[in-house]
Amino acid sequence: MSEVFGASEVSVESPEVLKALGVEGLRAFQAEAIQSVIDGRDTLVVAPTSGGKSFCYTVPAILKPGLVLVISPLIALMRDQIRELQKRNIRALALDSMQSPEEKAAVLETVRRDQVQVLFVSPERLALPSFRNFLSQTDLQLVAIDEAHCVNQWGLDFRPEYSRIASYLRDFYEGPKIALTATATAKDRQKIQDLLELAKPKIVTSQYARKNLSLKVFRSRSRDDHQNALLQGVLSTEGSGIVYVATRKLCNEIHESLRQAGVAVDRYHGGMFADQRTHAFNRFMNGEARVMVATKAFGMGINKKDIRFVFHGSLPGSIEAYTQEIGRAGRDGGPARCYLFFTSRDYHVQKFMIEKSFPSMESLKKVYALLEGVFERRPAIGEAELMSDLARRSGQAEDQIDMVLDFLYRDRVLKRMDFVRESWEDQGIDVMVALASEYPGIESICQDIDLRKKEKLDKLSAMYDLAKGEQDPEYYIERYFLR
Repeated sequence: MSEVFGASEVSVESPEVLKALGVEGLRAFQAEAIQSVIDGRDTLVVAPTSGGKSFCYTVPAILKPGLVLVISPLIALMRDQIRELQKRNIRALALDSMQSPEEKAAVLETVRRDQVQVLFVSPERLALPSFRNFLSQTDLQLVAIDEAHCVNQWGLDFRPEYSRIASYLRDFYEGPKIALTATATAKDRQKIQDLLELAKPKIVTSQYARKNLSLKVFRSRSRDDHQNALLQGVLSTEGSGIVYVATRKLCNEIHESLRQAGVAVDRYHGGMFADQRTHAFNRFMNGEARVMVATKAFGMGINKKDIRFVFHGSLPGSIEAYTQEIGRAGRDGGPARCYLFFTSRDYHVQKFMIEKSFPSMESLKKVYALLEGVFERRPAIGEAELMSDLARRSGQAEDQIDMVLDFLYRDRVLKRMDFVRESWEDQGIDVMVALASEYPGIESICQDIDLRKKEKLDKLSAMYDLAKGEQDPEYYIERYFLR
């Protein structure tokens, strides 16, 4: 492990550093975060999408010997970041599940020879004991957790390895950590700090809405007026753009309206087949489709710098989602429009969707009462078998059981047995599930669900306040994240 290095040894804005980065100077938040890491402090950076957060771990890689490990959620993100680093002659590689065994072995050998400055991996890679043992033998100077809001948003159900990052790091690393995100309220920052076990971290924030983005809100009284305003907004704006909507149905409708108006348009939502989504993504990225109409499924990994507009044809579910999505506009530094077109009905649609994302108390209590009987004669059950068994015993549909199980995992009633896979996309093996030796009562779980639902509804209310407010959207965004 590298020794903790002192601030007096290096200059974070030396001519050599600025030349390597290809910039004239660092932004204030970048310099502050880099200095914090160089001083050996854990650091949490909250800055807008495309605000230059990657410099906060790139500069230590330039200044100091030793490896910088970056934990990143998506292969597409890793590859984009590697391309950018390699343009600056920074030796960056990734280990990912798409590589052949020979390619992985070559990456590991290059790291072993100390020929890599920055290595990107997923949380699932970090879960591999053999990989952690490998890292323990490297000269690791810094660990960066990119898109750190995923630790809080995904870590308890969708990708549980996220919630275990801190415990994995404990096996082999005691140096500084830096967590980076574009969206985190004060409450979210505390959750990230706790989950990643950041020790008295330096909190570094930046302005949340970039100055090259023009934010406006247009409220319509009728559905027809709303769709006409949105259509005219797209037709009157040049360049590439994204239109976000709340539902698949509206996505299809807006897509068809733009297609009939002669716009080169494609669509992207979770109801499409994977090959259809890939085809649409590629058409948008290579410019065949000028406009992409999409639900929130069109998310991270969109590294297209010349997006001139991001319009919302529906009220987003939170200010966090809104700022993430408008952050995809104007990444080249040029001007971009971020317009929100909505009706008051949008609030009720989002409220309905939030409420439907939680199980009914009746369903939860029925499944909870069955658990001891299901696990009575066996310590662990395959997840698919458990779902099927509970559906049969309770008389409920499997999608309802799946929703209930999500919350039983969150509240530590059920636990997935230790099972390591290279990628969160590797779903081929049925994970074994066990009943926890001690777990909370049903009333405690119901209270937790009520609390989570209230939190989501409060986030929606804050977004609605922004949309119908008298102040500029930038005012509400800054107030929301800095309160």
